[in-house]
Amino acid sequence: MKYLIVGLGNVGNEYAHTRHNIGFDVVNAFVQKHGGSFRTDRLAFVSEIKWKGKQHICICPTTYMNLSGKAVKYWMEKENIPVEQILVIVDDLALPSINCDCVLQVVTQGTMDFDRCKTLSAPHNMHGFVLGSAAISPKGCRPILF
Repeated sequence: MKYLIVGLGNVGNEYAHTRHNIGFDVVNAFVQKHGGSFRTDRLAFVSEIKWKGKQHICICPTTYMNLSGKAVKYWMEKENIPVEQILVIVDDLALPSINCDCVLQVVTQGTMDFDRCKTLSAPHNMHGFVLGSAAISPKGCRPILF
């Protein structure tokens, strides 16, 4: 059985380790913890991890977040992974929103029937918060354990 783990974010140094890219950081931590490495492939950085006896295809799309649905759909089809076996990790400001709802719509052909990992909440000044450093966790949050 295969699973697709998707970390959403934007490519580029200006977005590295911001809250908006928490999906990239979480997937990268998972891959590193399990001894994997990424390769550049079609529409994404890709790593294949065997964990708990199951194959996990981990991707960080190289498109900007608003176009990530193309990468997710491609890897779903290429690896023949049903939507029920996908986990999308994204900052919760993107769910739902006009900018990132397109990701979910493209992937699931109009449904949101896949697992999502909600990673953070934000104050009213969202732009500064989302593009700010993710080094300090919001109070009361616990780390994700794999």
